[in-house]
Amino acid sequence: MIIAFVGIDGTGKTTLLSRFAEYVEKKGKSVHVIKALRPNSTFMKNYNMIRKEFLIQHPDKNHQLNIIGSYIMSFDLLQISEVIKGLDSPDTVIILDRWAICQQLYAKIWMAQNDFTNISYDMCLEPDITFVIDSDMNLILERLENRGGANEFENTLSLRRLKKLYLKYADEHKKAVLIENNNELCKAYRNIIREYKKRNEG
Repeated sequence: MIIAFVGIDGTGKTTLLSRFAEYVEKKGKSVHVIKALRPNSTFMKNYNMIRKEFLIQHPDKNHQLNIIGSYIMSFDLLQISEVIKGLDSPDTVIILDRWAICQQLYAKIWMAQNDFTNISYDMCLEPDITFVIDSDMNLILERLENRGGANEFENTLSLRRLKKLYLKYADEHKKAVLIENNNELCKAYRNIIREYKKRNEG
């Protein structure tokens, strides 16, 4: 079974994902937690090195860089997707920390969406369940501030736009489940377990 946790930063995705992974392991399942586009991966280190140099040489071409990055990352996600397919088995639960939909929505926000990337994302595997973690916007901003502030892709305007897109995605996709996490972590966790049991046993 393949399960993704998605949503904007500051919603509590990582905390809920970690607790869910512990629960699944205690149930005797083999668990793989995979984070696509990890900042410390060789791929992202090399990409960020090129990105930094590009912006030094072409500080006025940030939009062009967004488009190039969108191409590169969509292709990398497709490669990761093929690896994940080989790991899937009845006794295994693969938990994805973010997934293709995350990068796809970022591309949309930054006007870097194009036919190539859309095809790449459509070719990525679709998780059996996608938990869309959501929180009140004020809570999100407070959590981000407490951990050192938002990154360059997480200004308040872009976060609000992303939040709307995630809610729309959750509403329109039958394999997506919206989980509210407004300082009620235990309640959000119970809702995840209930939905997992329902879909796993179904």
